[in-house]
Amino acid sequence: MTNGDRRTPMKDHILVVDDDPLVRTGLAQDLEQGGYRVTTAATGADALQLLQAGPVDLVLCDLMMEGLTGLQLLQEIRRKDPELPVIILTGFASMATAIEALRLGATDYVQKPAKTEEIVHRMQTSLTPVRLRRQVVQEHQKAESLRKDLQESLLRSERMA
Repeated sequence: MTNGDRRTPMKDHILVVDDDPLVRTGLAQDLEQGGYRVTTAATGADALQLLQAGPVDLVLCDLMMEGLTGLQLLQEIRRKDPELPVIILTGFASMATAIEALRLGATDYVQKPAKTEEIVHRMQTSLTPVRLRRQVVQEHQKAESLRKDLQESLLRSERMA
């Protein structure tokens, strides 16, 4: 998947959570073909376990699921990681559920059936801040490493003098 005109150096890791196996596997396959790394979960509880096991860059979550609903999962994710983008997918769209999802911290809300292109576009919009934060962290680490190298070099120069 491209980011503007440049290829992203690291694949974005997407967690797809949907209790419908056809939707879950179909969306996962489409995203993988688009260059994403995808993990899937059939339930909200499974998704929480996967999120504890390792980081993801974005969660695509069905609204209506048995057990933990999409909104309940969203609330749990927000408690643990307020910055993680979560896009709610639903076949039962209403203005009230859209408002509630956004109020609870969803990054976006997409009505099913949605074309993969639309989902990818919305994911890209949601992932931009994630990529920028990642870039800032990398630049900060480089600057810190350079600062340490310069400080050590200065100390060596002072000792020689």
